[in-house]
Amino acid sequence: MKGLVTKSRFTPGLPNGKDVHFQIGETVQYRLLSGKMVDVKISTVLMQHANGAYGYEGVFSDDRMTGFADELRIVNWKGKI
Repeated sequence: MKGLVTKSRFTPGLPNGKDVHFQIGETVQYRLLSGKMVDVKISTVLMQHANGAYGYEGVFSDDRMTGFADELRIVNWKGKI
């Protein structure tokens, strides 16, 4: 299981959202499997998907549907340096 210690979203040089603490209501940029970038509005705390990946549930801007946003594909957010 993943530890409880997370990184600030203001930590410099992070390539993705792995182990970053995002807040409910925050909007992040997410890279879909197709490579397309979309915004996701976070609606849960960090959670583990049934496939073992960690991430957040959120509303995707392209289809307005709620889905799982894998932390490894969150690539940009407010405060990223």
